[in-house]
Amino acid sequence: MEIDEIVQKNLSSLSKEYSLSKEYFEAERERRFIENAEHIKKGARATVYSPQKRITATFLTHCSPDKAYEWLSDSSKRFYQGRKGLTYREQHGDWGELLVELNKRKILEYLLLRRKNPLIDIGLAQFASTPHVLRTVFARGGTGARCAVLANPFLFDRLGISPEINIRKVVIQGNWYELKALAQNAYLPDMFYINLINRTEYFAKLKVRNYKLMLAELGNNARITTPFFEPASHDRYEYDRVFRAAWELCETRPTNQKWAAILCQLLHKAQPIKITSMVDIRKIAYKKDIGKVIERWRIDPPKKEYDYDHAFYLRSRLADLLIADEQLLNSPDLALRLSFYRRFSPLEFKNWPNFLMKEGEEFVKEEVRRAIVLNLNLWISHERRERLHQFLFPDGCFLYERSEKSLREEHPEWFFDEDDKYSTDPSATLWRIKMLLKSIDEKMENLAVEKERSPKKWKWWR
Repeated sequence: MEIDEIVQKNLSSLSKEYSLSKEYFEAERERRFIENAEHIKKGARATVYSPQKRITATFLTHCSPDKAYEWLSDSSKRFYQGRKGLTYREQHGDWGELLVELNKRKILEYLLLRRKNPLIDIGLAQFASTPHVLRTVFARGGTGARCAVLANPFLFDRLGISPEINIRKVVIQGNWYELKALAQNAYLPDMFYINLINRTEYFAKLKVRNYKLMLAELGNNARITTPFFEPASHDRYEYDRVFRAAWELCETRPTNQKWAAILCQLLHKAQPIKITSMVDIRKIAYKKDIGKVIERWRIDPPKKEYDYDHAFYLRSRLADLLIADEQLLNSPDLALRLSFYRRFSPLEFKNWPNFLMKEGEEFVKEEVRRAIVLNLNLWISHERRERLHQFLFPDGCFLYERSEKSLREEHPEWFFDEDDKYSTDPSATLWRIKMLLKSIDEKMENLAVEKERSPKKWKWWR
């Protein structure tokens, strides 16, 4: 019954806010209610008569604030398992199980709320899921607690339809820390991010300065950087709408260096726009559209020599939406060629180490090296990494070592043969020898430092 009341309460406002028909929400309400009703009933019966719940309630009533915070953190981990940037439904596909777990926590969160302890309130702001608890902590807390509520995955109701707090008021009166926390929340509905990008609905009265800052912060949000791995479907289409809105912003924003900098920050890790049609004509039209947007950002460089040409890097990022083919390689615009170097396939361009020969000035060659070392296609096997290392030697060795360190953490499976303790592959043996020598050098340096720091003892026989 709780779910039915929530949906009915928000039905009239949502139909106006999102310009969708009432029939749509009626159908959605009916489908989700039937899907979750049995799970909720079972969960309610299980929680009322659970001895363990009584034990936990007694513990939380009398424990120290740090223990209460620790319990909130540990008991909430299962809700956030999976990739950031995806809602619980997109990660697990089972709302019923989630609602049962949230019902179990509801009374316990109320008990902690009544203690009115600042540390416990911070824990509730971060990990609570009960609407009343979030609203109360947000109202009585300081900036830290408010930021925690705005970053909470359950900031919107359990159907992901309406927020638990007044977002419009936060957008108008909130300080920069609160707006930043809101922009970095990776668990909000798709329409929320689209409204932020287009400055509509909740964000219609957002100041221009704060709008730019929130767009820049959104570029680091996992929702913008996480792809949807499921096959083509309606959910996939809705999920990709956020990416499309972000990229399409380049078609409407003013063409100046300041906006180019903001768009670079928004799009530097954003997922590319997916082509929904496999018709060749659609692909050709799509390519022409991207070309027009790139030309739109061919503007004058900054007046001061030491300022970054953000429009140059924005054109290069936009070119990432195009295929890395011969045409992109031969482009007269260095920005587009750098996009090619970051993405080309070594299987298609087997003589790629000769790319530097066609580039003229030394600073251009340095830009090419920096772009090529970012090409993940050159890192997925030992043979390709060896060829890349030889290509960068000696001027770009530091680029190779820096990228290798980060990629070993991000993609350890690529380096399995080298890191395998029992591998007889020559590359694995060579890597183990290098690591051994490096550890010996570090130990020798540490011993030398300790010897210098240790006080010299006076010898009595002298």
